[in-house]
Amino acid sequence: MRYFQGRLLMASWLILRTSALEAQTGKVQGLIIDGETKEPIPLVNVVVGETGKGTASDLDGRFVLELKPGLVRLNFSAVGYEKEFRLVEIKAGQTTTLNLEMMRKARLLETTVVSAGRYEQKQQELTTTVDVVQPSLILNKNTVTMDKAIEQTPGVAVVDNEPQIRGGSGFSSGMGSRVLILVDDMPLMRVDVGRPIWELLPVENVEQIEVLKGASSVLYGSMALNGVINVRTAFARGKPETRLNVFSGFYELPRGKRWYNSRDQLFTQGLPWFSGVGFNHTRKMESWDLVIGGNIYYEKGFVGPEKLKPDTTFVKPSSLNPRNEGRYDRRARINFGLRHRHRKVEGLVYGLNGNFMLQHQAESYFWYDDTTGMFLSFPGSLYNYKDVFLYLDPYISHYARTGDRHTARGRYFLSYNDADRDQFNKSHNFFAEYQYQRFFKKLGFNLITGLTGQYTTATSRIFIGLPEGGNRSFQRNAALYLQVEKKLFGRLTLLGGSRFEYFEINKLERGRPVFRTGMNLMLTEGTFFRASWGQGFRFPSIGERYILTNVGGFGFFPNPDLQPELSWSAEGGIKQMYRIRNFGGFVDFCGFYQRYRNFVEFNSGRWGQSGDFAKDIGFKFLNTGEARVWGVEATVAGTGKFTDRVEFQMFGGYTFNMPQTLTPDYVYARLTWLPNKDSVTYLNSTVGDTARRILKYRIQHLGKLDCQLNTKIGRKNQHQLFAGFSLRYYSKMRSLDRFFYDLDVPSAFATGIRHYRQRETGNLVADLRAGCILNHHWRMAFIVNNVTNRTYALRPMSPSEPRTWMLQLGLSL
Repeated sequence: MRYFQGRLLMASWLILRTSALEAQTGKVQGLIIDGETKEPIPLVNVVVGETGKGTASDLDGRFVLELKPGLVRLNFSAVGYEKEFRLVEIKAGQTTTLNLEMMRKARLLETTVVSAGRYEQKQQELTTTVDVVQPSLILNKNTVTMDKAIEQTPGVAVVDNEPQIRGGSGFSSGMGSRVLILVDDMPLMRVDVGRPIWELLPVENVEQIEVLKGASSVLYGSMALNGVINVRTAFARGKPETRLNVFSGFYELPRGKRWYNSRDQLFTQGLPWFSGVGFNHTRKMESWDLVIGGNIYYEKGFVGPEKLKPDTTFVKPSSLNPRNEGRYDRRARINFGLRHRHRKVEGLVYGLNGNFMLQHQAESYFWYDDTTGMFLSFPGSLYNYKDVFLYLDPYISHYARTGDRHTARGRYFLSYNDADRDQFNKSHNFFAEYQYQRFFKKLGFNLITGLTGQYTTATSRIFIGLPEGGNRSFQRNAALYLQVEKKLFGRLTLLGGSRFEYFEINKLERGRPVFRTGMNLMLTEGTFFRASWGQGFRFPSIGERYILTNVGGFGFFPNPDLQPELSWSAEGGIKQMYRIRNFGGFVDFCGFYQRYRNFVEFNSGRWGQSGDFAKDIGFKFLNTGEARVWGVEATVAGTGKFTDRVEFQMFGGYTFNMPQTLTPDYVYARLTWLPNKDSVTYLNSTVGDTARRILKYRIQHLGKLDCQLNTKIGRKNQHQLFAGFSLRYYSKMRSLDRFFYDLDVPSAFATGIRHYRQRETGNLVADLRAGCILNHHWRMAFIVNNVTNRTYALRPMSPSEPRTWMLQLGLSL
């Protein structure tokens, strides 16, 4: 009995003591929202005076602090927002409510990115170069696919659907990309060939696009050898929002090069044209967030059908192209995002994202000739494709007030591709990642670590060059990564990281660690110096190693012995923020250097061993020795107001790169089956600027500039007029395969490439746009791309778009 009496007395004492302690403290709680959008702001730091102690707002923008009675100062800070403070009187035993609105900093002066370190950081405090493409540019230019938006980024060129960053890669027929494409930090590539799928990216729902330049393998893995392009999508805000975009236009080919309306009666369908519609809807439903969007697109392309003879007879239609069209594109896509914020477990979020697309298209790989047949297809080079793509991405994340964040996500990705000449391919990809992040306030550093696993199976009639035969390939990939970032003295940021990557393709195994380090120093207010160094490791894709097929009359030959390529890159730069009255932005200058070993190049030659020259010529991926790319880059951006109604925006830059082989005499293949046992080197397989050892298919000078002027009109500024222009400059490719020169004769592959190269210079392409927005809802714009109708080809023998006329209508509710 005494035992129970003692326990009762102890419990009563604890309750009384707890009540007394609570009476000696008080609480302050509140909601923090965006001053313009009125949306809750998550992860706002709420710090008590100079103590460094405090909390952070949750995912709904709410915070709670328990403090001793008295007058205290609360400091509020968040990336991208102006700092705020409030004086609050804490009363014992009472709860004080403090709601706060925070204002965003000027857009360009406080742009935040996540790609550099996998958490939000200010752009000027990064250790590497990250350029940002804003969604307004995508909308204003009516970008149909994401590659057209990225094309406006300094230092980036998209050649034949392949992204090149600072000359780090050349032409490889859409396989083995050295630039990784992400959507919300998740890879979105055809893993079996290492190829971007631009049409699958959701252009109608973009928060911003981040282009990370330089080796990024530590955080993102093998495909990020030259950089990362991360598309961040927007999620639901406070009010439901619906956007609809409808557009239509046509291509105008230069006079003397038009294949339409010709005397030939097999193809009299008029102007090449295109049309499309896109939509996006977002809404919050209590603890649920929903995003759904999609588009439908139809294009009758500007490249005509295959031409056989000078009298304009055409090849027999394909079973996939019975109307004997040239290049075309017809597709439909729908994507969704569903997110749930758990009501009982603070900081717990889980959801599912998905995307599905059907596509029927034709691609032309080579023009007929460089004069009147520039926009016609060479016999055998026009291929028709039917594609199906589907991915589902489940995820779960938990963020604690202590700064811990746990994230687990996965993906199932189906790629189904059918094409002419029995070129069927189907692959299944399974991806999983666990990531842990924590900011240690007392120690002042941020930790990111995680592990990934990936499994791919491909069944194909073209990836059949396996030594043991068969048509199925398997790929496994696993990685463990760690990165630590610390800030010292309020102005110096130090970074270090490492990753171990393991690959297995059809029983061939490789594993390797890579490392990364960097720093950023604020020299003065608004002046930032950065330097970084990082390693890269890229394992060849299934397609690069085992492809065996024929395209355009040329063979694609396998190389099961293709080895992984290694690299390291370094960069140093300075970013100067500026503000002149109501105009602000930045100027950035940097130098870069990247070195490669076992460099993989797409090489032409006589790789077949049948003895029939026509069947034996084609392409093959080979390790070509060592190479390097160095150069400089300058970028400028700004935004501001001339008056309360007139706003100006601009973004541009210039990049020079020097891509060189360091082993021009290295014999990377021996054609032992030929009578003279030819040896293949850079010098005897390349035509162009071999004196400076320039790598093939590189654009050394790139210039970009985009400007827009916005003017508000109406008594309440409810309407807006806008006008803008874009300029892009591409220098001439200095080197390409000698193979195309040698075969440019009437009896072989007469494309006129010799003649075209003799008169080719750099290409300056200009775009114009103008339009209006009525009552913040209705939008109309008129867009003309390639205003001068310049005839050019970024990749030789594949014409770029001629003058394009487009009308855009939009509605936002």
